[in-house]
Amino acid sequence: MNRAILLLASLTIAACSSSDTSGGGDDLGGGGGGGGGGGDDGGGSAVVPDASVDSAPPGPPPLVWPNAMHSANSDPWLPMHHDEITEMHPKALLINFANNRAASAVMDRWNLMKAAFSEGSRYHGYNDPTAKPFVVHELLKLVDLTDNPVPANWMAPNSTKMPRLNGGIDFAQLYNQTYADMIAIPDPANPSHNLTLCELLQKGVMNELFIIFNKTGSDGNVPEIIEYKQVYDDKDVAIAGQFDPWAGNGAFDPPDLPEAKACGISLRVDFIEMTGGISGAMHVLSHNLEHMGDAVPNYKKFFDPIFNNDFDQRFKVPFSSWYGISVNGSMTNFIEYTSNNAVKWTCPADSGCAGQTGVMDPFDQGCGNTHYAPNSRNSYDMANTQTVMTRCEHYGLHDGPGGKDLLTPFNSSSWGQYAQKYGNDGNGGGWQIYLFQSFPGYQNKATMPDGTKIKNYWPYLYY
Repeated sequence: MNRAILLLASLTIAACSSSDTSGGGDDLGGGGGGGGGGGDDGGGSAVVPDASVDSAPPGPPPLVWPNAMHSANSDPWLPMHHDEITEMHPKALLINFANNRAASAVMDRWNLMKAAFSEGSRYHGYNDPTAKPFVVHELLKLVDLTDNPVPANWMAPNSTKMPRLNGGIDFAQLYNQTYADMIAIPDPANPSHNLTLCELLQKGVMNELFIIFNKTGSDGNVPEIIEYKQVYDDKDVAIAGQFDPWAGNGAFDPPDLPEAKACGISLRVDFIEMTGGISGAMHVLSHNLEHMGDAVPNYKKFFDPIFNNDFDQRFKVPFSSWYGISVNGSMTNFIEYTSNNAVKWTCPADSGCAGQTGVMDPFDQGCGNTHYAPNSRNSYDMANTQTVMTRCEHYGLHDGPGGKDLLTPFNSSSWGQYAQKYGNDGNGGGWQIYLFQSFPGYQNKATMPDGTKIKNYWPYLYY
């Protein structure tokens, strides 16, 4: 099992100004008799402004996180102001171990990763060109720990400075003072001391860690993405001392857990694989996003239906999602769309329900998940041109017949505008962007069937 210590984040940016908008000015300059108006009362009586035509007072200022008062992950302030937050600007720390990669190539990959994340946070951006990004990462620092020059006879694909264990990264070492001095971010209160990774998180100086490396050869045993997530109750209140080590797509080995737990806040580590592409990066991020529900019950309640993770409840079948009956590596189709709103499933031979079959009709599906677009016939099937009906673009809006979510047609062309930039291979980078934009986001009007408001998806990432 890959060891991982994740490091997700918090971010310090754009303090929201709380300037006083009250008050206002009775000094309107009503001046003496100049210029105006005339009548036969030439004596220049002052013009008294009509308050009824004053413009309406401005609304509250934008509320950006992180800000001067609240910048750390898992801050109780986040749930308290969840739907008031207008933007999130998490600060990212990048550590580069990838030998033989040009600095320009590294920055190009980072900028593409940042752009993809922001694009995905534009609620219904595929239909609304005015939709603004909700998540905009800011670069705290790019730390170059590559070898220059690479030592003679050094055969590993990454730097000698990368801490190693079992063919991967020894994440626990990144927390010590040795690496703090390599990262070299001084403590403002004590400039002679460089902040450790945990201190950077606790102080809200950084919110996410991105490790840049070449995932190949002797350095190939590295997880896709990892997060050690604070656990919450059904009121979005943190449960003290409880964390989920499985919130990413991988887990933590026992030697890593003490460092993660000692920080006392959610931590995520993402990876920029210079041997891969942006499509794969969006794929693994998508896994992280679909796995956070075990730590945050409201997240699971709000978003399981859009991930099509409710089949067992809706149709009384022996699996909650297509993941439950898929066989890794198999290209055999086990899903057949008998109409645009009906599906026949057959459990593959190596699955836990081998031989069973059934029909979901009407399907009225939510949207999809990392491996399964709405019309996928097996895992990683992203190219199917068959059209099916989904709730992707109207999830939670109850704007269809009988108060149900309106169904709209979907096929591989639905995410075609993102395919060239973010990927159209089996990882489905373009599909992942479409999926992210379908999550109820900022100022959404979505509700659960019982009328409960669905909160903005994105602040949960930094709970």
